[in-house]
Amino acid sequence: MEQGCVFKFKYGTECNENATLSETIGLARIETIINASKVYGDTLHVDLETQLAENEYLKIYYHRNCVSRYTSKTNLAKYKNNVSAPPAKRLQRLLSVFDFKLHCLYCGQACEINKNPKNPQRWRPAYLCRSTHSVHCDKPYKEYLLEKCHSRNDHWANEVQSRIEGAVSDLHAVDARYHKDCMSLSVSNRCRLEDEKVTTEQPETDKALQFVIETLQADRSRIWNSVELFKEYQDSHGCALTRVRLIKELRKYFGNELVVLSTPGYASLIAFHKNAALMLKMVKDDEENDDIESNVSVLAKHVVKECKSLSYDKSKYQVHINKDVAAEYASSTVMRLLAALSSKLDTTLPALLIANIITDVITNNPTPLQVALGVLLGDSKKVVGHMYDYRITCSYDELLRFKTSAAVAASADTVRQGISDSEEGLIQVVADNFDTDISSPN
Repeated sequence: MEQGCVFKFKYGTECNENATLSETIGLARIETIINASKVYGDTLHVDLETQLAENEYLKIYYHRNCVSRYTSKTNLAKYKNNVSAPPAKRLQRLLSVFDFKLHCLYCGQACEINKNPKNPQRWRPAYLCRSTHSVHCDKPYKEYLLEKCHSRNDHWANEVQSRIEGAVSDLHAVDARYHKDCMSLSVSNRCRLEDEKVTTEQPETDKALQFVIETLQADRSRIWNSVELFKEYQDSHGCALTRVRLIKELRKYFGNELVVLSTPGYASLIAFHKNAALMLKMVKDDEENDDIESNVSVLAKHVVKECKSLSYDKSKYQVHINKDVAAEYASSTVMRLLAALSSKLDTTLPALLIANIITDVITNNPTPLQVALGVLLGDSKKVVGHMYDYRITCSYDELLRFKTSAAVAASADTVRQGISDSEEGLIQVVADNFDTDISSPN
């Protein structure tokens, strides 16, 4: 056999070639090595058995520390235990059980309604469900949400429906809570769950968008309009993006390379910056006054349209007033603009008041928030009239109409008056300290 440590194949660089080699002549020592090799599962025993069959006086060379390490009973036992030991069990991730007092009704994540004073910037605005009836209709809030889930019929709706049906009573009674942004997403029929970001239509959408991108790259000298590009997108079986969204995706992909020229009443022109500058004689202008005027006009049209699209039921007043009710009569464009001005106006009470004032001015109809503020000011005609001049509250005449309506509704409600069935005799009732405050617990 070649002179060299027989265990070189196993220990590699750990086998010291400069150390003194020992030799073994005889069957006993070699059989010990062969038995160890069978435990390790290497091919050394095959080579040794073959050579022993040809030469019973076979000589092998090795380092003493290598053979001791290879045939050590302790090392063999450790190897057997490692091989025979069953694979370690993987602990399955525990699925968190939904709790109305801990998790958001809409997203199912942890929901803390109190801001942490040590880390206020990390707080995600959240509130408790305080309304028993929906502000959109006379149905209970729980029933209203279930109907909305049925109408959506998507994964988000199924998740929310399962949580709502798990409540044995009203959402208010079980201290249900929700994140402000989750509530907004649910109202706008959009889903914020991660697994809803990838839909079955996504591969088709990507292919159509990729085709439009390749079309633009194939001829960078051409000037396109948004109608032509959108037709190319539709011809590629794209259906998930609108024309405006398609242009936004193209600008996002190409960045500053792409120029989009827009003017009211005409389709936008799309071209690459280098060629557009040569063909259209474009000059960089740092003045933004023209753009500001145009943007202000567009914003004003959106706000007016949104305010006028709000539905008013002039035959009755809202009884339950909270932030959600106030937000129902606020233009979403105004709210986004205020949030962009300052984080202190991001869906806060001052922002809701400003948006409600704008709605009142445009529609000439007081919002429920303004009526509620008028009630809080009491019977002072002068104070209410002064606040009405700033459109903070409704007019004093509107306040009187509300109180009359509240009194008529209360007088018609025999249960509220404490009057029961009088067939068995005369029942006397005394009512005192009637409270006209909206959403008052008293």
